Amino acid sequence: MALEIKWLPDAQKDLAAIYDYLEQNYTEREINRFFDKLEHALSNIAIFPYMYRQSKFGQAIRQCVLIKQISLIYRIKEDRIEILLLFDNRQNPNRLEYLIKTDLSK
Repeated sequence: MALEIKWLPDAQKDLAAIYDYLEQNYTEREINRFFDKLEHALSNIAIFPYMYRQSKFGQAIRQCVLIKQISLIYRIKEDRIEILLLFDNRQNPNRLEYLIKTDLSK
């Protein structure tokens, strides 16, 4: 049985920013390719939530590398998956720790 996927507000903002960036700098074909990868990853996560790498923030928080520049960070709950954020892998990894701790405290 597939779990429900819920996008948290920070993740929605990240997705909108990524879309704006892609729209300004890439072709429609490349944009569609990114969103196909995102859809595929979300389908996998809904069915196999433990498929992707566990983060150092706990077993329930996982990281899926969508493309080499972007990772999808999500949390596994009993009845759903919460998308915490989309992270630019070129950033300082300490920023990821800060962002996740901020999301977890909400």
